[in-house]
Amino acid sequence: MHRWVKSIGKLVTIPFVLLVFGLLVLASTFSCQSSRYDIILSFFLQVQILSSILEVIYAILIFTPDYYYNLSIITPFFSKTLVLIGSLYAERLIKFVSKPGSMKNINERQLFINSKSYFGGFIRSETLCSRAYALKKRMDYSN
Repeated sequence: MHRWVKSIGKLVTIPFVLLVFGLLVLASTFSCQSSRYDIILSFFLQVQILSSILEVIYAILIFTPDYYYNLSIITPFFSKTLVLIGSLYAERLIKFVSKPGSMKNINERQLFINSKSYFGGFIRSETLCSRAYALKKRMDYSN
């Protein structure tokens, strides 16, 4: 069933991509500029290529080992993450803690946890890493 769900998910994206491209062509048709092809080319250069590079950077940051950092804006109505590094590390740690008898092992890992709030709690910074990683970074900064 898992393979079926993945193939349906891929098939759903095709109409959306075609719809976006069709809307781009329609918008370039009614544009004030003279060349429709220049508009489409500048869209791909300014939007698509830059967003692809940004997604690659986000993917690299997600897989950062031994370190988790989250910077977010928190209001009574919504919460928005600005920077997220190493989310897979935090997920693996949560899975490890949820296993029976793992609290003893989590204490042996010696984690460094830091959470700070700024501007009356509207901005929150959370850091989670191993003590060895934190000490190594501290030594790098002092030298």
